[in-house]
Amino acid sequence: RIQNGPYPIVLQFYDLRKTGDHQTVPVSPQTALLEAQQAPPSSNNQNPPPLSTKGTGLVIKTVQKPKDPCPDGQSSRVRRGDTITINYEARVASPGGPLYDSSTERGGPVTFRVGSAQAVNGVDIGVYDMCPGEVRELDIPASLGYGRAGSVVFDVPGDVRLWWRLELLQLEKKK
Repeated sequence: RIQNGPYPIVLQFYDLRKTGDHQTVPVSPQTALLEAQQAPPSSNNQNPPPLSTKGTGLVIKTVQKPKDPCPDGQSSRVRRGDTITINYEARVASPGGPLYDSSTERGGPVTFRVGSAQAVNGVDIGVYDMCPGEVRELDIPASLGYGRAGSVVFDVPGDVRLWWRLELLQLEKKK
């Protein structure tokens, strides 16, 4: 029981493995911790998402690898400060969601500097380590997209995921 502040907070722990969601008697925090430590690893984590960036909710899926491997290995992959040229389509919520922007609508490929806030944070993070010719799909959480406010310019509501498909056409390394 935590009693600092205007309202007391009571934490109760339930062992849902034994009785499902119908647990009515709480267990002590010590018991809950011991049972969690002794439980076998969950089999639900056998197939993690294609690539996730450590808790951000951003999911990156490589759809097409470049025809030629990156010529100079790591030195020819996208890094912060590099200037890239991409073709892309951006949709609200999912691959089937409404299209809100695309390089086709803009008249051709788009060029920007990675990490300079010229694209939403999820795109800046999602292009990292790409090679020219590579195609990726990004499932971007709201926190790395337009956030709670959304985008008036693109008519994107707040608190929605974004879905981007992009192809890296050209990479100019930071000098």
